[in-house]
Amino acid sequence: MLLEEIEKNILSAEPQQKLQAIQHLKRLSAEEQVQLLLTLLEREKTGTRQVIINTLLELGKNISNILIKQLKSCSDEVRPVIVDVLSETLSQTDAIMVLNYLADDNPFVRAAAIEILGRLKDNWSLSYLRSFLKDPIPIVRIKSAQALGNMQDKLSLDALLNLLTDDNVEVKIAAIQALAKIKEARSC
Repeated sequence: MLLEEIEKNILSAEPQQKLQAIQHLKRLSAEEQVQLLLTLLEREKTGTRQVIINTLLELGKNISNILIKQLKSCSDEVRPVIVDVLSETLSQTDAIMVLNYLADDNPFVRAAAIEILGRLKDNWSLSYLRSFLKDPIPIVRIKSAQALGNMQDKLSLDALLNLLTDDNVEVKIAAIQALAKIKEARSC
């Protein structure tokens, strides 16, 4: 019953009902808040995704640790939403917790962790990101190239140039895009 009521209020066009849903959520533990919103997200009704992202952002930093733990157990459809929210809410010091997921067996979890680090644009993560350009799984190499491009890391030029000979076309495209971003930054 609670799930349906919160879902109805979150998706409502009425600001008062949305506020009421947030108030309801805040009475729950942080774990329950995240689990409830991710359950709603799994249902993926029209218009739900952005509303749930916004709701998670409104709940703020106190859910970051929980979301980081959810990277491993959530579905592949929900993981990008968690990446979006964490990229907006994580502080640089909190981001260190993401490092644990770089060693995960699931390549999608590794790719999500790489994407978060790339969006945070903190120089301490560059060596980690560079090392994943050699990962055996293409999605991990792609996310690593994208992250280095977003960070405009000039020291990664040689490693990105090496990706131009990769067997995977999508990896090559990611490398070209990353190199273009770095070149653009150098010309400014």
